Amino acid sequence: MAVGSTGWLGWVRLCMNVQIAENQRLFKRTVKRASSALVRDNLASAIVWAKIAAHFAFIRHPGVYADSELESLLLDIARRIDQQPPDVSGAFYLKAKPKNFGKMRFLHVLTESYDTGGHSSFVARWIENTCENSVHSMITTAQHSELSVSLQNAVAKSGGWYCSLTELSVDLVEQALLLRLLARNWADIIVLFIHPFDPLPIVAFGIEGGPPVILCNHADHAFWLGNTIADVTVDYHSSATKLNQNRRGIKKAKLLPIPLTKKEHIAQSNKMREQLGFSEQDVILLTVGRFEKFYPFGGYDFLEVMVQFLEKHPKVKLVAAGPKYRGRWKEASAGVENRIQALGTLEHSELENYYAISDVYVASFPCGSGTALLEAAMHSLPIVGLHIEKLPHLSLEDDVGFKKLKVHQTSIDDFLQALEFAVLNVHSNQQKNRAETIKRNIEKEHCAPDWNNYLDTILQSLPSQHAIYAPQSLEKETDYTDVYWEVLSAHMMTNEQPQHSLNRLIRTYGNQLSKTEWTSAQTKNLYATFLRINNLQKTKQFLLDLKEFLTNNPTSQNKKTSKKEPQIA
Repeated sequence: MAVGSTGWLGWVRLCMNVQIAENQRLFKRTVKRASSALVRDNLASAIVWAKIAAHFAFIRHPGVYADSELESLLLDIARRIDQQPPDVSGAFYLKAKPKNFGKMRFLHVLTESYDTGGHSSFVARWIENTCENSVHSMITTAQHSELSVSLQNAVAKSGGWYCSLTELSVDLVEQALLLRLLARNWADIIVLFIHPFDPLPIVAFGIEGGPPVILCNHADHAFWLGNTIADVTVDYHSSATKLNQNRRGIKKAKLLPIPLTKKEHIAQSNKMREQLGFSEQDVILLTVGRFEKFYPFGGYDFLEVMVQFLEKHPKVKLVAAGPKYRGRWKEASAGVENRIQALGTLEHSELENYYAISDVYVASFPCGSGTALLEAAMHSLPIVGLHIEKLPHLSLEDDVGFKKLKVHQTSIDDFLQALEFAVLNVHSNQQKNRAETIKRNIEKEHCAPDWNNYLDTILQSLPSQHAIYAPQSLEKETDYTDVYWEVLSAHMMTNEQPQHSLNRLIRTYGNQLSKTEWTSAQTKNLYATFLRINNLQKTKQFLLDLKEFLTNNPTSQNKKTSKKEPQIA
């Protein structure tokens, strides 16, 4: 099966270059709004507009992965709040932190935590791997619900504490200052595991001095903030480091594999298979990933390839955790006697059951699901993946756990051959032994105690005091990866116009702006959108924007500051 023709790709690239240019225009315009607020010395408003700009760049690719103007603006705000104001709500809380002398103190800063997904698990396992000789505390910048249970337990076990900045104050400038003071008062090392568009840590740590800062690059594929304040950037695989160097200008990067927990091998249970609707004769393929990871691009169509394979192998069934049973997934299943199950998002315990009964794990493409891939290997499942050379940092092919035994193919034909071999040899000792060897390789790199060696290397590379680094944004001609991200972004945004995406973000964060400022911005954006209407789709989205503008009534940012005692884990 051939990758899309040169003509097709050239046409798509031309269209996406136009779209990316429009994204960049809207992004730069929003950055200018932040700059204007800063000129007026409205620091809180400048932070909000910086967040809107970065969030827009994250969901609508602007052709760059960092922006020097936006980073410089946030550093300017950081310098302006260098002196503590006369009255900081929540400052009393600084005195209540135990110092935990004798152990290294890590302060983990997250935007928010989730009960599902790999982010919270990453931090929880980091803490669990090092809690014997260190204390871990945690601050969230935008958590409006309970901290995930896994993080609560990990923090408590290490002897640390937790607080949410939203419970200390509703003022963004005050939140940034409190984060700075808490870090300087308590921490030895700061670890940022933040949303790519969270500006508060850049403002908090945008001046020299204090504990050194580690920034975890969990979104290497997209635009993010923070390259100016990272004393060391942590990458999960080598291709992310190359992207950092080429597109963000980052040179101080270290490798830290995704931390995992060792698993005991559990023999397949026919009873469990029956409970989940499978027979002993079925050969079960498992794939895990959010729906967008399977979206076809450039001739790489996961569902099309799997239907082709299932048509040839009538005893094989495919289970997909992540996508829902609708649209293309439902249609594909109907074409192969309903042998494709799309289960949507599963709880961890449910997913474990499917890992236990499956025969082969098939990695999603064009975009891989890294943590799920590693988890499959930890369950001793044979793995078949596809590495797309023009999208090198999406498959996890370069993970240190696979450096001795590769599981990815470089063409669809080779992928199908490897998958056929795995299916025809599900009971062979050779295949089982290979899967066990891969599992041991991954355990050595991703599990304690060997994982801790990577962390030690990072800690030894840190400066004694936090420093600031020159803002950089390397604008280069858009490549295959840029085109892919804009195609995927447009799909995830249901092909809405970029202006509509921006307007929605302004409404989302409208409660952090004054009503006058919010109304003015929305009115100007609506007028600009109206002038660019030239088809039915743009007309519909303009009318939707107008309706949401008229019915949305954000509250002013000028609220009384909350002094509620934050939750302690």
